[in-house]
Amino acid sequence: MGQSVSLEEEIKNEADKHKNLHLIVVEGITKLTSRKVESCVSSDFYIDGLKWNIILVPAVGDDSLSMGLMLNDSKCVGSNWHVKCKVKVTLRNELITSMLYQTCSAHFSANCKKVDLVKHCFKKIHNYTDKDIVVFSATVTNVEPNGLNVTSIPRKMGTAERIKLMEVEKNKSKFTWKITHFSSFVGEHHSSYQFTVGPRR
Repeated sequence: MGQSVSLEEEIKNEADKHKNLHLIVVEGITKLTSRKVESCVSSDFYIDGLKWNIILVPAVGDDSLSMGLMLNDSKCVGSNWHVKCKVKVTLRNELITSMLYQTCSAHFSANCKKVDLVKHCFKKIHNYTDKDIVVFSATVTNVEPNGLNVTSIPRKMGTAERIKLMEVEKNKSKFTWKITHFSSFVGEHHSSYQFTVGPRR
């Protein structure tokens, strides 16, 4: 018999083959399908000079999830910009041996809701979970930004992350901070101090 390949090795192989891929290993997926957790959002990832996120939320019906792609870049301001691209969203089991996917063209602009533009519902999640783990990914290609000052740095390989879902008490899930001289603030964004909720920082 051949030597088995670990999940980490399979993910690395996928990232090596698809440089415009971002992959998420989600532990505790039943907390999302059972609505004990409201949503799961990936870390930021950059493709063709723009910042993106993957979002997972429970869908209508039991054992179903909706997977969306967000264009979440500070350069996307004003009313005269749009971005066209092709997107492939994928659901895989932990062994990367079984897969569902959907490919579509997307058009992001200032007049559209970014979350709703690329959304696909995956049903019967239990068929793709092993040890309560499921693997999701998005591949973004043919990106055509218009009206944006974008500097694209070619990616050498895809990216990946692991997210562990867990319930957090509401009184331990809120963090506030004070912004001094807010009325005179002229920057693009203001970041808080680092804080931790559950296992995430």
